[in-house]
Amino acid sequence: MTLTRRGFTRAGLGLAAAAAGVGPLLDACGFAGGGTQSGRSSSSSQVTNGNIQMGWWGGADRAKRTNQVMDLFKQQHPDWTLAGQSTSFSDYWTKMNTQAAASGLPDVMQMDMAYIGRYVKSRQLLALDAYRDTFDLSDFDKNQLAQGTVGGKLYGISLGGNIGSTMVNRSAIQRAGMSMPADDVTWEGLATYLSGLGKKLPAGMYPIDDPGFSIGIIAPFEIWIRQRHQELWTKDGKLAFKSSDAQDWFQFWADLRKAGLTVPPEVAAAAAQNGTPAASTLATGKSAFLITWSNFVGQYQILMKDEVGMMRDPAGAKGSLIGDYVKASQLFSVPSTSRSPAAAAQFIAFFIHDANAAKVLGVERGVPGSAKTRSVIQPGLQAPDQAQITYFDDLSKRTRPKTVLDPPGTGDVATAMTNAWQSVALTGVSVADATRKFMEDAQRALSA
Repeated sequence: MTLTRRGFTRAGLGLAAAAAGVGPLLDACGFAGGGTQSGRSSSSSQVTNGNIQMGWWGGADRAKRTNQVMDLFKQQHPDWTLAGQSTSFSDYWTKMNTQAAASGLPDVMQMDMAYIGRYVKSRQLLALDAYRDTFDLSDFDKNQLAQGTVGGKLYGISLGGNIGSTMVNRSAIQRAGMSMPADDVTWEGLATYLSGLGKKLPAGMYPIDDPGFSIGIIAPFEIWIRQRHQELWTKDGKLAFKSSDAQDWFQFWADLRKAGLTVPPEVAAAAAQNGTPAASTLATGKSAFLITWSNFVGQYQILMKDEVGMMRDPAGAKGSLIGDYVKASQLFSVPSTSRSPAAAAQFIAFFIHDANAAKVLGVERGVPGSAKTRSVIQPGLQAPDQAQITYFDDLSKRTRPKTVLDPPGTGDVATAMTNAWQSVALTGVSVADATRKFMEDAQRALSA
């Protein structure tokens, strides 16, 4: 867990270490993040002082940038009190569960698409439509804006757009005397490529990370499913895929693991438990490929001497649908129990629009939703971040929009997949048995 310089603590927070330990969100409501009630009745006025707490997940680079933006805001608003805390992705949701139970959600909380439906369903998020003027969303990417909208109401402001991608240690590939895979390589084609690469990598480096030890595995699985079906979910919030689809997914990775092409499961599990870019198998030189999101390219590059590149996630077999889609990498939401909602909205507006803040944040959280903000930062971006925008612009033209938002229970489905993955990789459970257990748990999660 990384605390900011303004770090705050909450007594009695028990943070689970492993991704599989993420429990169900508690439906507790109450006072969150003490503060000054703004008394604001509309979004047209400015709050003169505020006392807000903020929570987010991410690595050291994100914490540093976020701290700097908080400092910039404080310089313009010296009467405000700001406090923030950063954790890994898995620990973050465990912490949010605990703080929800204690009626202590932060006034500004980073939100993920897999969890926003559940938070809305449990009435823990504030509808932000009254603050649209404060946010000034007139030039905002409509796709990103739509992903923060549930049931016609705005519950989250996107902090950047990204697209699924596979990070590559280009330098390692060059030292192995190989070229990059083709842009349209299929999953089976990638497996063949990795088999050849594995014969040429140095001892201790494996062709690809074993990605299923984090609840983030639901993301590439969604691309896999969207290549076979229209969506991962039905419109009424059920599974839109078959047991055979999930079994094929588990089997694909089990075959790579058996062939020695993935990072050993114990190593991958330890990296996922840490949950930061610095501990990833790519950054530590244990894997040449790692499936993640496009906004991570800069985060990995600052940690590595080798050149980091990115490629599109593998395609399905010939005739398959397009699986890629543009995603809001993270959102900022305000809990319904916040005593400072207007102050929180004003800070969020500063975060997404202020020119100096934008230059600090860059594209670490993804490509900004505001066209003006993007134009401000793009000229000063370093090469990896310019590559992220180029990748985003190019691939976004070839994506297929996501038409069904993640339903409540998505986070638990992701946890169920992680549990099934671990049972195969670490304890020898058969793929068939793990698939049956996953499907049962997933269906139960969506029925809760």
